[in-house]
Amino acid sequence: MSIYVRTSDDGRYGLTGPDPYGYCHLYRIVEPDPEDPEHVDFSVGLVSNPENFESVIDVAEEEARFLIEQAREEFGS
Repeated sequence: MSIYVRTSDDGRYGLTGPDPYGYCHLYRIVEPDPEDPEHVDFSVGLVSNPENFESVIDVAEEEARFLIEQAREEFGS
């Protein structure tokens, strides 16, 4: 589990502190599942300017919607 220096108001996203290259990591926070140790938060991108936190969340959600739509078109719903 990552340590977040900032989380979204709804608790769905977390931002880590900068890595050695100056990038912060944006994670989608998921509820832990004791039955599934792989059911953990997952990285959705890098952030060069943490002040853009809310904008980066909007971009990550738009990208997820696009990928889901593309998968439905390819594989059906």
